[in-house]
Amino acid sequence: MTNSEKQTSRAMRITFIAIIGLASVAIIVSILVFSIDWESYLDKHISKLVMSDAGAPTVTPESVGLSYSDVVIPSSDEINLAGWFIPADRARATIVFCRGAKGNIGFWVDMMKQLHDLGHNVLAFDYRGAGLSGGEPSLLSIEKDISAAVDYAKASFGPAATRVGIFGVSIGAAVGINVAASNKSVDAIIADSPFSSFAEMAPRIFKEYAPSLASKLPEGDTFTSERDALTHVGSVSPKPLFIIANEKDEVCPAEMARRLHAKAKPPKLFWMSPGTGHIAAKDVFPTEYWAKVGEFFEKYFVRFDGPQLRVSKVVKKLPDDSYEAKLRINNFGTLTEEDIPVALTVSTKDREIERKIYFPKTKSVVLKLDSEPLNVQVMRFHHVEKRGDTWELMPG
Repeated sequence: MTNSEKQTSRAMRITFIAIIGLASVAIIVSILVFSIDWESYLDKHISKLVMSDAGAPTVTPESVGLSYSDVVIPSSDEINLAGWFIPADRARATIVFCRGAKGNIGFWVDMMKQLHDLGHNVLAFDYRGAGLSGGEPSLLSIEKDISAAVDYAKASFGPAATRVGIFGVSIGAAVGINVAASNKSVDAIIADSPFSSFAEMAPRIFKEYAPSLASKLPEGDTFTSERDALTHVGSVSPKPLFIIANEKDEVCPAEMARRLHAKAKPPKLFWMSPGTGHIAAKDVFPTEYWAKVGEFFEKYFVRFDGPQLRVSKVVKKLPDDSYEAKLRINNFGTLTEEDIPVALTVSTKDREIERKIYFPKTKSVVLKLDSEPLNVQVMRFHHVEKRGDTWELMPG
């Protein structure tokens, strides 16, 4: 074999090896691409985008006049979560405050004060990878973190934690719904500005924070629906759920909250704050916002502390297919001889109807309803202000 032939043969072998090598790399890359756990991959990237580390809180409850103690909450996977416990005098419940994704708990002390001033203990905490909490940021692990906080509240704060509520905003609201559906220690939940689906939120987050990556998202479902609030909201019942939506929410569109409410089962309450953006109802309509929050927790927590109103009903179907319900409080006379402010909650097949009235000395009232009443609850309230024929609960 001549030198020229040897060189040609050697070149062919090198070319062949190079081709084989490139083909092998292509095969390996293809295997990796198609075997990626996109849920974990996107969680890692989205968490870094949304949950940027704001460091330790520089603002504490002391800045708004509240006494508090530092707590450490162990999660089920052995991550320590840093938090604050804010006690209230003669508290009837402990509210677990589940913040939005950004920042740390120091960003939210004003809302903690409002909840505390309604007469409740407050337990606030940072999700893993934020503030002084351990671990790495993970949106998909927030469910573990919230559940750990609920369990900690139930186990640590004595008689005041006999009832535990969740107050969640944004992702704390969406994931809080999942926890309320699965954790028996939750007695009620308020969800402000929740989203319905991780799959729907992923492209919105990338478009907002990393538009160059938005076009690279894989087609099809990237998050299992098993993590979605929409999947679990129907299982929150019989625990009461209050969803607050903001009409102009640019982060979690109001339509998401509407879908959650439509799929939820009674007892449920929905308020659409007109013209407000993400988590903005509390700033634009603070009096109405906190009055509604206070009334919700008053209704489902405080009412257990006093004598229960026993109500009976007589239902008659009318010729126009509507129904007449005559309601009577049977133990009214043992409580007071005066008119008392009560909330009537009438559950029908299709919806819940709420009326706030001063129950008259006649001890009965007649309601006309468009569908058959299945159940009636009557709750007495205190610290209210009369508004014509109805009343409003005063916060604080």
